[in-house]
Amino acid sequence: MTPDEKASLEILIARNAESVKAESRKIKQAIDIKNIETVTNALSMGMTVEQCAKLANVSEDFVLLVKRQLSTN
Repeated sequence: MTPDEKASLEILIARNAESVKAESRKIKQAIDIKNIETVTNALSMGMTVEQCAKLANVSEDFVLLVKRQLSTN
C-alpha cells in the first residue's frame, strides 16, 4: 500500500468513525426522548416513582428529574 493510499484509507476510517459516533448520539437522544415520554405518561396515570422507573427501565433519580421538570412547567 502506498503512503497516499494509506492516508486515504485513514481519512476514510476517521470519517466512518465520526459517522458512527453521530448515529450513536442520535440513537441515545431518541432513547432519552422515549424514556421521558414513557415516564411522563406513567406519572400522569398516577404510577409511583418506582413503578415508572421499572416501566421505562430507568433509575428512580431519572424519574424524579422528569417529575421535577414537569412540576416547573
